[in-house]
Amino acid sequence: MNIQRVTNDGIDFITKKGFSSQRFADKNPVSILHTNGQYVAGEIVQQWRAEGICKPLDLVDIIHKASDYTIAGIVASTRSTKDSVEGRTDESSQDDNLEMISEGRNPLSATTEFTEIIQSTRNELEAGSVPLEELNESIQAFRFCPSRVELMVGGPDQVMWNRWEWKLLGDGKEWSKPIHILPH
Repeated sequence: MNIQRVTNDGIDFITKKGFSSQRFADKNPVSILHTNGQYVAGEIVQQWRAEGICKPLDLVDIIHKASDYTIAGIVASTRSTKDSVEGRTDESSQDDNLEMISEGRNPLSATTEFTEIIQSTRNELEAGSVPLEELNESIQAFRFCPSRVELMVGGPDQVMWNRWEWKLLGDGKEWSKPIHILPH
């Protein structure tokens, strides 16, 4: 997940189209976690948590916010996945290592080869020669729409975590005032 923009309507992000993105598209409940800082003596850490659903966005509405680095990586991964699936034989699909990979993931079998694919894709992107059709086949944009947000702030030198919660009110347009809640 690559966050592109945070607005009053939610958190806009892009991801590689496929197995994982389908879970977002089905509007299943999801949660996110963002941590800032380090949990070490003399430091304070912030932990932001949110729960909600994701709504698909048109890629053209957000692609301009994404870095070329991110876009090239996603498109190159899609190209590499297509190449590996098309070149796979019955014997190679029986590779013992493939059983260890999570569903929807693909092995990185040749780092040098994949690096070349990324560099080539980045050059094509900079030249404007990656067609919008290929971008749409490779990348899915979403808006994460939270219904509950929580902030925990603390560190090992503090007596307790300070924990706050906000909830989206019934109209879906306004948030509750932050409520200071117990740390655990």
